[in-house]
Amino acid sequence: MAKPGRKPGTPKTGGRTCGIPNKIPAKVKEAIESAFTTVGGEEYLVKVAEEDPRTFCTLLAKILPTQVEAQVVQPIQYTIVTGVPRAEDDESGVETSYTVMPNGQIV
Repeated sequence: MAKPGRKPGTPKTGGRTCGIPNKIPAKVKEAIESAFTTVGGEEYLVKVAEEDPRTFCTLLAKILPTQVEAQVVQPIQYTIVTGVPRAEDDESGVETSYTVMPNGQIV
């Protein structure tokens, strides 16, 4: 039985050109931008932030990047306080410390 699709090495033909946005989401985005301008733009967002911080923070979370690229240039010390004693914890029974070195090694 033949494998469906194009043969290996055959160039892709047809379909939408790479980088062209979907038409419907583009129209929805335009409508949202228009409504935003109508209700007051930045001043409206300030009002929402003051009157309903939970909604504002939800909106903020949707537009912030989900991943931050960073480079560690000096060791970072983390201390985890659990409040529950564990066998591997130090003498206080509730605290564990880790150091992340610039090369990514955890000590």
